[in-house]
Amino acid sequence: MELSASGSPRFLKCHASPLRSSFMGPSVSGPEAKEGTFAHNLGEQCIKRNQKCIEYQGRRGYVEGTPFEVSSEMASFVQLYVDEAKRIERLFPNPLIFIERRLRLFSGVSGTADHAVIIPKRIIFINDLKYGRKIIEPDSAQVKFYALGFIGETNPFEAKEVDLGIIQPRASHPEGYVRRKLIPVNELIEWKNDVVNPALKEIRGRNPKATPGPHCEYCQALIICPEILKMIFQLLRITTNRRGIPVEPGIHPKPSILDNESLGELMRIEAVIRNLSAEIYKVALDRFKAGNRLDGFKMVQGRGTKSWKDPKSIEEVLSQMNLADSILTDPELKSPAKILEVLKRSGIDGKTAVKFLSPHINIFHGRKLVPVEDKRPAQNKSAEELFGPAKGS
Repeated sequence: MELSASGSPRFLKCHASPLRSSFMGPSVSGPEAKEGTFAHNLGEQCIKRNQKCIEYQGRRGYVEGTPFEVSSEMASFVQLYVDEAKRIERLFPNPLIFIERRLRLFSGVSGTADHAVIIPKRIIFINDLKYGRKIIEPDSAQVKFYALGFIGETNPFEAKEVDLGIIQPRASHPEGYVRRKLIPVNELIEWKNDVVNPALKEIRGRNPKATPGPHCEYCQALIICPEILKMIFQLLRITTNRRGIPVEPGIHPKPSILDNESLGELMRIEAVIRNLSAEIYKVALDRFKAGNRLDGFKMVQGRGTKSWKDPKSIEEVLSQMNLADSILTDPELKSPAKILEVLKRSGIDGKTAVKFLSPHINIFHGRKLVPVEDKRPAQNKSAEELFGPAKGS
């Protein structure tokens, strides 16, 4: 059973995850994952060819059959990764450089390191591009696995330290989009011996233990996991029979009746519940499409969306009807991010452009709940403190 380094944050905590996931067939990438792969491909080409990402704007490509195009926004985001990779390459003379290097790790674990720079007898730099918005820290298990892939069993490069780097241009973080963690090689090897090796032994054992929690969010086996369902039912105070089925399935408990401790525990797996709900619906719909039926449900036609088959053709037809001024959308000012790109392309450097635009931009930050391990500062003010007293109060 082959394991992927990208799944290590999950399988190091839930040892049953790999075996159960193997029963689910090949994994299918979602749209966000495919977009991330497309962004990685752009970064790889620009690093290898020493090009700017903006040179690829408008280029199109496919990832697992899904079309993507390099937008100015994607080019600017990926350029931040390319710049950091090039900066690391220039730190020392004669570095060993690895780009999208497939690593055969120990004990049947494999993975692909986005970018690595090795200075023999000194240090190994790992640069990992994360195109998503979910915060990932540089000392995550996945990045450590990549470092271990270069160290191997004998540390052939005789590295003394590893510099773990996350480049996450689309995520808001108090430490910025580039975050690095320097750790001694000996500490990394201790982590391997104390955490990784025992987990891999348990995973390949006869009855690996399932441990539900926030790490279940992207698990393939989520829909067949009785432990996560049991955890959800317990937190919602739902009584189940011996088979784990709710005794009163028609009763839907309200989270508002839960105490703060129970609600906090439920929030830690809120993303897991959302993914589980979406997967349940998808499987049920697929089965209906295949001719199966589920008691109490039927398949109906959904809401339709309209689009032009050939926009240029219909535009010509309507223009001949003297409707040219009425058929096109009104021009409107582009977003601040797109105007920033316009200024950059006109020759104005990024810092000057930001300074020029800043007085004209309003920034509204919404509020979201995250685990306390998240490094962003807490916003604990009440609504009244943030927005003032309600009218009429």
